[in-house]
Amino acid sequence: TDDFHRKSLSKKTVREIEKYSLDSKMIKILGVDRLDYTKGIELKLKSYERFLEGHPELVGKVQFVQLAVPSRVDVPEYVDLRRKIESKIGEINGKFGTLNYEPIKYIFNSVSTHELMALYRTSHVLFVGSKRDGMNLVCLEYIAAQKGIDPGVVLLSEFAGAISTLSHAISINPFNTETTSQKIYEAVMMPKKERFERYQVMYSYLKQYNASSWAKSFISALSIHQVEKNL
Repeated sequence: TDDFHRKSLSKKTVREIEKYSLDSKMIKILGVDRLDYTKGIELKLKSYERFLEGHPELVGKVQFVQLAVPSRVDVPEYVDLRRKIESKIGEINGKFGTLNYEPIKYIFNSVSTHELMALYRTSHVLFVGSKRDGMNLVCLEYIAAQKGIDPGVVLLSEFAGAISTLSHAISINPFNTETTSQKIYEAVMMPKKERFERYQVMYSYLKQYNASSWAKSFISALSIHQVEKNL
């Protein structure tokens, strides 16, 4: 946690932030995923499209930045998945975009650590829509990278393991695109005071829950189990 927070405040990250801050008035929703079936990118796109349809007053004011890290690029099923996702992005951008506004900014590439930190720092909402995820470290990295004065909001799939530890994230069912679109609106419009309160709880937890504390709790649980076994 501390390492990520230091990197997010480093000079290299600040330089990257300056690149992303050209349109600082735009509310940015961020997705960071491997291009994989389990990550639910296509479901996020449908929810975001529904959000724009339901809130035309926010068209031109909100942008979804989806970073899709290439995965299994030679596997036909993944090639098809990429084609479907990029087709849907083109459809949404064509439907809501203007000469000066791109509803979805799509990045199909890997980025450096400092570029990722800059994306975390300049985004108002992190959108994790996994269909199934063991943990999902992206949401933990996002919280650790935030500048506490004006932190962002985490939209987190109930099917990601991290939901059990991040009590103050906004829980979503990615398969329910109508409800998820409403949760996107809630996250985008959340007052600064509430964002800060949610962030404080989650960041305080992450600072305490490091590798050392996990190891201690694991050994403690193992010792209790061994004692009970010998009784």
